[in-house]
Amino acid sequence: MRKRKNGEGSWGEKKVKGVVYKYYRDVNGVYTYGKTDTEVKKKIQNKKNTQKKKSKEITTFGEYILNWLDSLQTSIEESTFIS
Repeated sequence: MRKRKNGEGSWGEKKVKGVVYKYYRDVNGVYTYGKTDTEVKKKIQNKKNTQKKKSKEITTFGEYILNWLDSLQTSIEESTFIS
């Protein structure tokens, strides 16, 4: 297994039923597998792009409170909800 410096993760190979797969293990212990290094790098990049899109969907505090109140409305009495 090849290690990268500064806690950036590690690369390696794994043989399963005679087929050699490349993998990348990030600092959180999440593995990404592929048949080639290029395929693994593309998968890693896709994961990063997906995470960036999710982080752009920021909910403001006001939106969060309104969603929370809507979820509570069915489980509490109306007079409690109004107050």
